[in-house]
Amino acid sequence: MRRIIIIVIIGLAFSCKEELKLNHKIVSLDSAIVKLKESGIIDNSLFRNIKKSFSLTEQEIYEVQYNLKKSFTTYNNENRYNEKLEIKAYRMFLIPCVNLTNEKLVKVFAYCDDESSEWWGFIDFFNVEDGGSCYFRTTINLSTKSASVILFNGRA
Repeated sequence: MRRIIIIVIIGLAFSCKEELKLNHKIVSLDSAIVKLKESGIIDNSLFRNIKKSFSLTEQEIYEVQYNLKKSFTTYNNENRYNEKLEIKAYRMFLIPCVNLTNEKLVKVFAYCDDESSEWWGFIDFFNVEDGGSCYFRTTINLSTKSASVILFNGRA
């Protein structure tokens, strides 16, 4: 009987795991920095106080999704434009990195999913001058299990 209860508990734990819904690509820190330099985009704040890259595990990607959902909920409840955004509407570039205090961060750069099969190049994100809520960036701190605010590129 004990064995059956343990099996049921384990089965419930696995069945409750949320489905991964992030439409994402992982970009290495080195690659992101090289692409930014090659394009002539100079924004030192993007990777200031970052010392190295790391490889994201599947569990960490779930944590990114969870924290993004919290950020989206906050935005949807507090924005003055009365718009409701959903994670599944975006394609996201994830850049995992470690800061100077050894916290694991994931820099997120996202754009609206236009349902075409072609992904933009990472650098194309920075060539947009406005676009409202169709382009955003944020940082997820995996060490503290928190997210910064969602920063949109601006309104057209």
